[in-house]
Amino acid sequence: SNKKEVFPVDTASFFNIMKRKEFDTFDKRQKAIITFYSKMFKMFSELENDEAYKDYMNYFFEKRNMFNMDFSKTHFSVLFNYCNMRQRYNDKKTLYHEESLRLTYEYISQKIYADDNAKYLIPIYFRNFLIGCTTPGSKELLRKFIDEQINCLHPSHRKDLANLGNAFYYFLNKEYGRALKHLLAIDNPQYMYKYDVRNLEVKIYFEMKKYDTAEGMLHNYLKNVKSETFFTSLDKKKYMLMTEYFRKLIKAEKEENTKKRLTEYEYLRDKINKEDGFIMKKWMLNRVEETINSEKAK
Repeated sequence: SNKKEVFPVDTASFFNIMKRKEFDTFDKRQKAIITFYSKMFKMFSELENDEAYKDYMNYFFEKRNMFNMDFSKTHFSVLFNYCNMRQRYNDKKTLYHEESLRLTYEYISQKIYADDNAKYLIPIYFRNFLIGCTTPGSKELLRKFIDEQINCLHPSHRKDLANLGNAFYYFLNKEYGRALKHLLAIDNPQYMYKYDVRNLEVKIYFEMKKYDTAEGMLHNYLKNVKSETFFTSLDKKKYMLMTEYFRKLIKAEKEENTKKRLTEYEYLRDKINKEDGFIMKKWMLNRVEETINSEKAK
């Protein structure tokens, strides 16, 4: 018969050894390794359990000095993957956006990436930190990160990523002309951050009140996203939601009647809050809340 047999495996039973007497005969490293993977299993098997994540993460930072750098790299990678998964799956409060940013800073500043075969930081990690700094509260950390870590990159990546980082910094500092100048100085946006450049550019034109330019960019942006072969259907949905809500944000911003403007912003806030994560969600929520508070203070 060609029928494939499937044998169910109770993975949880693998960790029952922790409850047996012989577990006490293991040395500290052996116990730590088994405990690591037990906590990791629980974290992924109970995907919406934030406490399971904290338990694994805290245990990692408590015990990682018992092991070599390769061990730290492996478990940092696990933490990154979990945070990315939660951002895509269920992160309405954007908690894992902040957590991913914190982990990335730790990973880079402690040079966890470095070994005999990898002298330079992989550009995607640098980029991930830049795009994670989306609120004014992260501005000084972003400035410090760029100044301290830019030379960790291969020389061929430094100019463009320094310009991208400075564009993000000046945007947070509300110096939109300087931010745009740095964006336009990027010679050849790598695939991994070409959409980051477009995202920031449309935000800059919005803040400069160049709404027609921003809407034109969103129109072209949506066409590009729909035809992007590299994106999954979930990726496309996240970008399409962003363009939908950005258009509503522009509409609310252009409303001249104060009462109607506030109503539109409050409606927009409630709608965005109900969505799972999408591109620019955190920035958009902060921007909407900022306007609501400003309107109410008048």
